[in-house]
Amino acid sequence: AAAAAAAADDGGKGGARRGQKRSVAATVERMEKHKILERKRREKTKELMSELQGLIPTVDNQDDSITMNTVLKEAITFLKNQQEQQAATAAMQAATPKTAGGDDEDEGDADGG
Repeated sequence: AAAAAAAADDGGKGGARRGQKRSVAATVERMEKHKILERKRREKTKELMSELQGLIPTVDNQDDSITMNTVLKEAITFLKNQQEQQAATAAMQAATPKTAGGDDEDEGDADGG
């Protein structure tokens, strides 16, 4: 019985179960819904890639022929450079000796306090 049930169930892959035929209209409707959802997904991806392209200074924002792979590659390079710069700045700040008075106390004296 379990083997028959497993054979009848297609695992949710969209095929018809044994003995049941999907109508042509239902199949066409399902395909149309899928096409619409896929079109919306592609449009959203295109919008997000365009936004990302605008945030990366090394990408020519006027070039409409730029590929998604190029935008992603440039974004990765840009972010890695930013991380390296941030790490270098943090290392320099950690290596800089602190003054005895500190900046906050100097500002308090200027206010007359």
